[in-house]
Amino acid sequence: MGKILVRLMAATCVCVLTLGCNSIETTHLGGSEGPAVIYPDYKDVTIPVNIAPLNYYYAMKGAKSATTTFSVDGKSVTIKGVDVEWKLGKWKAFVADAAGKTIDVKAKVKVGGKTVEDNWTINVIEDEIDAFLTYRRIQPAFQMTNEVSIMERNVE
Repeated sequence: MGKILVRLMAATCVCVLTLGCNSIETTHLGGSEGPAVIYPDYKDVTIPVNIAPLNYYYAMKGAKSATTTFSVDGKSVTIKGVDVEWKLGKWKAFVADAAGKTIDVKAKVKVGGKTVEDNWTINVIEDEIDAFLTYRRIQPAFQMTNEVSIMERNVE
């Protein structure tokens, strides 16, 4: 009985060590049937009309190139590249036109030899938010400290 228990524990340790040493890919490699992975994930969100540009990048391993088209009411803006970065003036004008409507986003991303296509929406509400966000930044293991900072960030 003792030898069986020792062998069972040894086999369990070998399995755990073998599985623990393998890397598991957490990002979607994509194919024509899969969704595009973006970071930060702004898919199907609702935003106020005065929010800062929603810049993101395609976070799929091997993403080489991308074309992203934003459209609302017949107007569209196309941004090429894996990094989707809006110019501030263009973003503000586009979102102002989209107030109270839905922006349709169509993405085509080349991953390896395949093209991943995906669609999602961004709902734009007419309400505005306060221009600045104020928060207190403290160390993660906060118990008692004399280093506390008050931070302010412009979210427009």
